[in-house]
Amino acid sequence: MVALEAKKLPEAGPDPGAQVVFAATIVDPTGAPALSLDAQVSDRDGDGLDDLTLRVGVEGGGAPLEPGPRVEATFAWLQRFAGLSRERGVTEASFALLTASAASRAARAKDAPAVPTYVGQARTLWRAICADGGAARLAPVAGLGTIVCGVGTALGDLGVAELRAYVTMGDALRAALALDGACHPPAQCGAPRLAEAQKLITQIAPVSTARGVRAIAAVPRLHHGHEPAWGSLAFEAGGKLLLRTASGVVRVEPEAGDETAAAGVDWKPSVTSPDGSVAWIEAYDPCDGLSLRATFAPASGDDVREVALPVRPPLAGRCMGSRGAQSHVLPIAWGPGGLEAIVEGEAILVAPDLAHASVLASFLDAPPQLGSPRSPDGKTLVFATPSGLVVRGPAGAHVLRAPALDGTYAEQEDCAVDDDGAHVACVRDGKAWVGGWGP
Repeated sequence: MVALEAKKLPEAGPDPGAQVVFAATIVDPTGAPALSLDAQVSDRDGDGLDDLTLRVGVEGGGAPLEPGPRVEATFAWLQRFAGLSRERGVTEASFALLTASAASRAARAKDAPAVPTYVGQARTLWRAICADGGAARLAPVAGLGTIVCGVGTALGDLGVAELRAYVTMGDALRAALALDGACHPPAQCGAPRLAEAQKLITQIAPVSTARGVRAIAAVPRLHHGHEPAWGSLAFEAGGKLLLRTASGVVRVEPEAGDETAAAGVDWKPSVTSPDGSVAWIEAYDPCDGLSLRATFAPASGDDVREVALPVRPPLAGRCMGSRGAQSHVLPIAWGPGGLEAIVEGEAILVAPDLAHASVLASFLDAPPQLGSPRSPDGKTLVFATPSGLVVRGPAGAHVLRAPALDGTYAEQEDCAVDDDGAHVACVRDGKAWVGGWGP
């Protein structure tokens, strides 16, 4: 921790009795981007009273996150006879400049790849200073109360800029993942902004409307608990759908709707290593404002292993309980190359020896796993987003929609897709369905 204070000094020079205008403590965790603060005491509004301006910046950072560029924001208070009064417009203008810079870079092919890191650093700055982020590193101890920033619109614009960057790069899946979190509170987008973001995705992932959606009579056995688990739906190589129930596995013919028992299918929901020696038991936010962590339990009974993930905490995250807040995860595959998963909208790869984790640039050719959002041949992936079901395969990406599903896309879970992307099945409210797209 680092303590600092700003004092108003007389014109004649330093005085041991100088008045403390502002004092704060900076928390400086290992690996966190460097937090710098410049405090100035001056008469901003010309009323003869001394006002306070803070210029705060973050820069760099350590593993597992990629070091980010320097980003800054300004905070200002005017001195009133009742005490310091915050000028919120100054902070809003600072974050508006950050969003404008991100949006400008996102539209240019040569600059777009750097935008996600820039946006992540801007969010880190917000989280480090603003009490509404739940993990502020700047703790005022004199002169000010907690700093509540309330720049929800700027946070939403940052998320849309990140999405636009992925669209510029032609990455429909990551654009969809960015949309999933761009407008969640405290970020605010508004209906026009959200519609713009959804339209951006359809530039590289055209919309396809379902030929039909069929309800499945068999009731899926859903996983309850915080442990990551494989889903309850999976397509077979021949195109039929398997559904795991409490009494066994059911085989469904997607077009005709016939449902029959599927004997002899070995379907374990737990996410374990290929040799069964390690199980993934959780991903969580340790509430340090830095990165998420994953926990693994060896079958041998040895102590659990923790791996720092290259994923920043969600803006809306709140610390709960002794181990922080649980994270949303979607396991993809666990093969010889390691564990592939999507954690809070970021595709990651955990090394086979659990020594480290990294951002996953492209999915590996791991063997298919029942309950994964990948197709049986491993070449096609489905992901539910607020704007539709995004399917990415060898022929490109599409956003799948159906009138019967409108308004529920973000609520779909356990989604599965067949090899050619013509059929997708998901679960909502404990009930399964299967739909057909294309000719």
